[in-house]
Amino acid sequence: LCACNWIRDSVIDFARVFEPMQSKLNGALVSRSRNKHSARAAALTWSDDERGAYSQALQSIANSAELYFPEDKTTICLLTDAS
Repeated sequence: LCACNWIRDSVIDFARVFEPMQSKLNGALVSRSRNKHSARAAALTWSDDERGAYSQALQSIANSAELYFPEDKTTICLLTDAS
């Protein structure tokens, strides 16, 4: 879940799609420190709804907008607004 944050801008409805898993993680870390080591050690039992949310999250990542570098030979236009 933490590793998915770097693509959140390209996933449509990221917060809504990942909310069930974020809630589960928050619940598991209530009595622990909130770091990667504690999150890795937390044992989670997933319900069918949470498994469905995980599948939907994977599908959302697969359908996300691809971010890439433009081609060297194309013209890049930068429009600014100084108002």
